[in-house]
Amino acid sequence: MFLKCLKRKVGATENMEPRPHKCAKSTHNGSPWPTHIYMTCRRITPTSQGGDGTLHIDTRKCLVWFEYWFGTEGQPAFERKQIDLYDSSSKHLPKQDTVKHDWPILTWLTRTCTVRVGYYHNSNRPSIAETRGYFKGTRCLILSRLGIKGNFLRHFQADCSARGWKMWGTQEYTLDHQEDPKYGGITEISDITIILDAIVHCIDRQSGRPPVHDPNALFRLRQKIIKYGKLNATRKLSEEQSLKMQALIKEMKTKEENKKRDRVIELETLGNGK
Repeated sequence: MFLKCLKRKVGATENMEPRPHKCAKSTHNGSPWPTHIYMTCRRITPTSQGGDGTLHIDTRKCLVWFEYWFGTEGQPAFERKQIDLYDSSSKHLPKQDTVKHDWPILTWLTRTCTVRVGYYHNSNRPSIAETRGYFKGTRCLILSRLGIKGNFLRHFQADCSARGWKMWGTQEYTLDHQEDPKYGGITEISDITIILDAIVHCIDRQSGRPPVHDPNALFRLRQKIIKYGKLNATRKLSEEQSLKMQALIKEMKTKEENKKRDRVIELETLGNGK
């Protein structure tokens, strides 16, 4: 009887779905992201044989692929290429950069992210708008890696947001990216920041770097600042608590600035074409 109960418990444990990571969500109180997130797009860098394809993000394994079909109607072929997300800065010790740069330079003693995610309006990048405009993609997703000369080089680029292209999520993965209703069906995604945050989260997990996307940490910082703010409003804030509040505000600003630097979003036309 004991062995039967033990086998039943072991079997139940093996069949259990792993819990989503605590940061695999958009906000502190938000629902976990779907296990698999997709976005139809056209890969520009590196070039692909199939034209339009699908960006596939696995939020559990923290892997990202570009998947597409090519070939003829009678002999279709499917290809799935993983995108390298490793941030080599996780090997370096944290140290404040003494020189100010728009894109900080990585040295052996300077800690800065070496992989960045950008989402731009195509008209803000003239070379892209001129050469890729006929794809009807109004936005472009760019993953850049820091080069040896201190400049960021694109290692993945895709045109996005064309008419008919979409974003969605499923709990189980299939080649056609659809979902059997018994697994929860398809989750429609309308906010591009979910795609970008999911990619940043995958970079965080793959590299083991201090997380750039951490909604729980920001929430805790805000709660502590609010607590000290209430004491300050009633003039019950001690000098020590005042110093702690200032330190917390500085830490929160640093986290927010780091995320803006490493996850760039330009949804509107800048007007100057730059």
